[in-house]
Amino acid sequence: MKKKNLFLKFVTFAAVLMAASCDDGLADLPVGQVKNALTVDEAEAYFEQTMMQVPVTRGTETKLLVPNDFTPEWSQGVSTSYGNVSCLNVPINSFVSYKASYKQNGDDEVVKIAQKLIVIKNTDTGEKAQFLVSIIPCYGYAAEHRGEDIAELFVQGGSKNGFSGIALYIVPETGVVFQVSTYINGRRTASANCYSDAATKARLTKAAKRLKFYEVVPTRAGGEDIFGNPMLGDWFDGSYWLPEITVTPGGNSSADHGEGEWIGNGTTDPIDPPNTNHDDLDDNCSHCHDGEQCVGSGGVGTASSDDGNQQNGKYKTIKLKYDVSLYPGYKSGQCKNIADEITRQILGVSDDYYIGNVTNRIDLCLEDNEHKTLNVVGDPQEIIDIIAKHLEAGCPIVAGVNHTLDSGIKNKNKTTDHFIVIYGMGYDENDRLYFNYIETGRYKEQANLACDDSWRLYYYTDTVTFKGKGDKSYTILPGMIFGDSYSKRKYYYLSEIRPYLK
Repeated sequence: MKKKNLFLKFVTFAAVLMAASCDDGLADLPVGQVKNALTVDEAEAYFEQTMMQVPVTRGTETKLLVPNDFTPEWSQGVSTSYGNVSCLNVPINSFVSYKASYKQNGDDEVVKIAQKLIVIKNTDTGEKAQFLVSIIPCYGYAAEHRGEDIAELFVQGGSKNGFSGIALYIVPETGVVFQVSTYINGRRTASANCYSDAATKARLTKAAKRLKFYEVVPTRAGGEDIFGNPMLGDWFDGSYWLPEITVTPGGNSSADHGEGEWIGNGTTDPIDPPNTNHDDLDDNCSHCHDGEQCVGSGGVGTASSDDGNQQNGKYKTIKLKYDVSLYPGYKSGQCKNIADEITRQILGVSDDYYIGNVTNRIDLCLEDNEHKTLNVVGDPQEIIDIIAKHLEAGCPIVAGVNHTLDSGIKNKNKTTDHFIVIYGMGYDENDRLYFNYIETGRYKEQANLACDDSWRLYYYTDTVTFKGKGDKSYTILPGMIFGDSYSKRKYYYLSEIRPYLK
């Protein structure tokens, strides 16, 4: 029971740290400015203590991807920090290394697995955890960075340098996989740990099962002996793969985090959009060319091929799931921040996760110089394709809309009066293309109304003039995306989008 309590303590604490450890962006503060930052001496002492308690052994109890004898290069550790998390990335030396192979375009491609030790610390409580992260690049990324140290390029709590592939976070003392994350072009696209739901675990397990691991031992002649690992199936299907941990809410975080105590949930992954094929998790990235596909890059958030948004000349019908109870509610002047928050909620990512910004803005409509008319200035087909690509990848997108000419609101695009979240698209009974959006201008008690399916913006290919709200005349030009709003006096014209997938 004591060992089980210790493991529960580890996974609950580690889940919180991993969820908050700036896994996708740059550290926000130099580590020297962080109070109680993790020092090299602290990290080394923690490593030595934990490894002595549970020795790393091989043989009949092989721990996949955990070398028998590895030495951390403490003097070369790279420190990062975010919030109350301080992190040390430490290169390792080991006699044994690993390679992975997988099918790509019908051929077996082999890549070298990079490994490093990650030690993390909660600067408020002083608690620590450590992982041996195995970084498995897609073949295209490995080829583009041949001769470079992939482990050095992949910085926990810092830049991923455009990494595409899969990362396995393994507890070196036990060999248990605590977390797996997939990446496309430096952005985390999916993640699962002990607390993830069964479907998320299953999806990423399927992606990881595509890999075959080989142990590599150098020969005296300077070559390599490569050994297959017979534990592959057991490792993914049994106790080595994201063990099921049941923790009942209750107690408080200052207690001894044993059974029945609850510190917090780990990374929550977004729900797959409709029609997602869980049997084929491959997706293209910038490192794969001519129809190649990347290993481990499946799951929510990945980019699709350019022609993957349509079926038989029509876009796929997609509506991402959103837990209405999370709806933050309108606050005056905060529609953009609310739209960003809802987008991250759907993705299931931390507050620092990149979801596009003003530098990525693509305009569709602008007011004329006198602010009396609205004109189409962007390519509507490009806008629609980008929205479709995001939705197909499970990613909502923040969009700006215009509801009043010359409103005086000081956004970068001065035509944009308001921000919403596009989270679905489809065709109505008249075969008209529309986009579902979440309205950010409703109060929290009106959450169901804010997320109602009736909020749609329609794509227009012809000029339409009609008398509408307030008995005013409205004109919709070809290429405009237009629809109703919650206001009894206004409509929305799509003015801009903020994409973030490459």
